[in-house]
Amino acid sequence: MTLLPVFSPSTAGGATIENTDDSFTTTSTLTPSFSNQAMGTASSDRIIVATAAGFYSSGMTCGSYSIAGETGTERLDGSGGGNRPVMFSAPVSSGTTGTMAPTWVGTPTSYDTSIGIWAIKGSGANPTDTGVAYVAAGASTLLSVTVDVPAGGVVVAYAICFNVAGTPNSFVGVDEDFVTATAGTDGQTFHAGGSKAYAASQTDLDITLANTGTPERALSVAVWGPAA
Repeated sequence: MTLLPVFSPSTAGGATIENTDDSFTTTSTLTPSFSNQAMGTASSDRIIVATAAGFYSSGMTCGSYSIAGETGTERLDGSGGGNRPVMFSAPVSSGTTGTMAPTWVGTPTSYDTSIGIWAIKGSGANPTDTGVAYVAAGASTLLSVTVDVPAGGVVVAYAICFNVAGTPNSFVGVDEDFVTATAGTDGQTFHAGGSKAYAASQTDLDITLANTGTPERALSVAVWGPAA
């Protein structure tokens, strides 16, 4: 488990969101398991959002994701090239830590896996908007996803960047939670996460992530509105 500072939940009078952990492994397995991942304070309305990405071939999929023993529901499959920034969620009302275990399906070119964990409270059960973006290596196109956010809603963004020297930086539309070098097989992989709560509704909100260099990269974004 990574050592992290104490996070303060982002709140804007509706749902709240808190990045509680992130981690990675270079172990060669299609079934990585990350134990003792922080999930924040237990609550009857808590939803845990768990992301994962791996340096895999384009035919790979994430077949399932166990989130602290609960079966995750797939929210986003950000496929493209070798990138797999997927997003799952599950209601997890008890516990402050849990095991996160994505299962990859297919024939990999290598086995690096990274994950991010967020806790959402006071939201609806399902995302109100989602989006993915992919940019091939060598292209200078800005990594960008456009979403609508209801008043009192929250946004989760997760990205993976690799293959050439270059690092993710400068999230716009969400607050940066982490940018971590995962030191994978290629030695150049980074994953990045961001989140934000919005008091006022946002229409056509651009969530972007700039990079130094032009690595192969992908971004998955999901929005949860406040509980009815």
